Amino acid sequence: MAVVTGSWRHVEEELDAWTAVGRVAEFWWRDDDAAAATPAFLRLLDMHRRTGVPLAVAAVPGLATPDLAAAVEDRDDICFLQHGYLHVNHAAPGEKKAELGLGRELAQACRELRTGRDRMAGMFGGRWVADVLVPPWNRIGGQVAAALPELGFRRLSLFGRRKPEAEPAGVVCVNTHVDIVDWRGGGGFVGDEAATTAVAGCLATIRAGGVGPAEAVGVLTHHAVHDDRCWDFVRRFADVVSTHPSARWRRIVDLQGTG
Repeated sequence: MAVVTGSWRHVEEELDAWTAVGRVAEFWWRDDDAAAATPAFLRLLDMHRRTGVPLAVAAVPGLATPDLAAAVEDRDDICFLQHGYLHVNHAAPGEKKAELGLGRELAQACRELRTGRDRMAGMFGGRWVADVLVPPWNRIGGQVAAALPELGFRRLSLFGRRKPEAEPAGVVCVNTHVDIVDWRGGGGFVGDEAATTAVAGCLATIRAGGVGPAEAVGVLTHHAVHDDRCWDFVRRFADVVSTHPSARWRRIVDLQGTG
């Protein structure tokens, strides 16, 4: 088992609590905003290789270049998810950023998503998990969300606790819960204390039955804005989860909503 010190004890103690009740906590990893095989993306792939953790890459179909798929080569535990279309903000001034928000004309948003699906299929082939949509900025308007099944999307990946009662008909959310980037500070790592507290808090909520029992804890990264401390956290987190008897990493294809 990994040697756990400092703020990581929050996570270790919570996982020990899962052991005490005979349950296993599940985790999955989503990385956003991929478009090209940049040095930062290659570093992401190196971290994947070193940790062995399954990785779901949210790629922007309207911006993605062929070298993105080529860089992955034959790694079976990396898949691609559709991340909107162009990752362009269409929100009105003063509103939170969104590409697929309330301000979009529905027909235009659907056309873009269909075009994006065609690009994802052509570029990533069998590595593309075709039933999952990751909206840019983790926001989507109700009309667009309701149209997802007709477009071929059966799962929606946002940020925060899953709320089954609010999910559109025919759509299941497979969300992320822990964002390691300090967006208010301009990027880089949010800090060990904040990140580990978020992980432990999410685990405690799930263990207490506050969310669906099948919900896995989603770790969200953004390779393009990572500093060294972000990568150190990913490595350490991978080690803690991989070595604890009551924790395991999962692929998104194995999570709820398949089949």
